[in-house]
Amino acid sequence: MKTITFLTSLLISSLFITAQTTHDLDWSTSSGPNLDLTIELGDTVRWTWADSLPHDVASTGGDDSFSSGAIQTGVGETFSYTFDILGATDYICNVHPTTMGGTITVVDNTASVEDLKEVSFSYAPNPAKDFLTINAESTILKVEVYSIIGQKVLDVNFEENAVNLDISSLEQSTYYAKIFFENNSSSSFTILKK
Repeated sequence: MKTITFLTSLLISSLFITAQTTHDLDWSTSSGPNLDLTIELGDTVRWTWADSLPHDVASTGGDDSFSSGAIQTGVGETFSYTFDILGATDYICNVHPTTMGGTITVVDNTASVEDLKEVSFSYAPNPAKDFLTINAESTILKVEVYSIIGQKVLDVNFEENAVNLDISSLEQSTYYAKIFFENNSSSSFTILKK
């Protein structure tokens, strides 16, 4: 979920915000070894077990260190980790190390004063095949989706707090989305299309 944290400052020009987003990843033997994601500093990644096999999710190197421990019960189990160190961290399932893994890259995109009207929202599943569900505190007016080379591939208008974005026509890749809200604010997030 996207939230706003305000930092105290004597001058309005030095006021910044940090927006946290929860990125949902399906975690199963069909996830693949390249389940890569670029997130912002302070964001959380939530892995959700999508099959009945035992799995874990653990860092194998890089800037952050985490481990879920083995989870045996399967479908619907989750593990979340909040990334608060800039850089890249590789991760795998130790039970299925050749078929499940990826890299989480953490970047710092400090917002400006103009972004103070940020709205909390969440989206899932990610990666997604046909539809991506987006839920927000405020009315969603529009979602634009861009390819990794910056070409706009979707531009969909809405007027709802919960929407299903149809991404079935997109090729398997990573996309960047910009979501626009009724209070003249916007935010960005990454879509992994499978």
